Amino acid sequence: MKKLPKHHYIPVFYLKEWAGSDGTVTAFNRPHGNKVVATPKPPTHTGYVRGLYWLDGAADIDVANRVETLVMGRIDHNAAIAHQYIMRDDVKGLPAPVKLAWTRFIVGLLIRSPANIANVYNKMINPTASERKQIGKILGKGLRYEDISKDDMKRFALYTIARLTQNPELEAVINKMRWVMYDLPLPELRFFTSDRPVIMTNAIGVKGGHIALPVSPRKLFLAFADQDIENETKSRSPWDIADTVNERVLRSAITFAWGTNSCRLPYVQEHLSAEASNDRDFFAELK
Repeated sequence: MKKLPKHHYIPVFYLKEWAGSDGTVTAFNRPHGNKVVATPKPPTHTGYVRGLYWLDGAADIDVANRVETLVMGRIDHNAAIAHQYIMRDDVKGLPAPVKLAWTRFIVGLLIRSPANIANVYNKMINPTASERKQIGKILGKGLRYEDISKDDMKRFALYTIARLTQNPELEAVINKMRWVMYDLPLPELRFFTSDRPVIMTNAIGVKGGHIALPVSPRKLFLAFADQDIENETKSRSPWDIADTVNERVLRSAITFAWGTNSCRLPYVQEHLSAEASNDRDFFAELK
């Protein structure tokens, strides 16, 4: 193959919500130095890495692309259907399969990024003593860590990421939360999104825990652990909610953020990736 296939860690159906009348979204990143650049791009031309989930050394193309077609692609397909319900603010009576699809999409956004995959891979090829012992247990009898090639280790890292996208414990916690949609009431306010768009508090399963995800420039998906945090959030002004969400989404971004246009470029310049180095162990936040 001359080029490996595009693997979108931010799905096209999701990014399309930020597209303008010309069909493009505005992608923000720092390709050279500290200066943020705003570039119009079709949603199909951003939020991806070629061969991100590609299994190097596989016997054929179908096997090499299996993580994308059987795991990530199915998550995105089902989430696109759930997204239609979400965009209608129809979250109270979601059918169970639709609710699970949306939950799995949120979990996927937390862990399927290029940075997370690289992190898992690096830990596997440079493990601590305890991590090496854990890898040995997973490999089972008859296989030694020393005998695993780098290609096999990369495949192992990808399969680990794929397994983490289906975490029944975390899914159960999110599904039990109070799901709400919030619409920005003022036309001048807009949400950004990024390559780390999910906002989570520490310990989402306890009182005060919540999740937030911009699902369009005007709509925000929220999940609350209890009524008090829901009431507190709803009591905030639209400006406060927009600024809080945008700062968290932009500052957490690893490389890219997206918006509807470039008019707030100075704001993005100030915040983009300011907290990208923070290690977010989402599964440790589950209590």
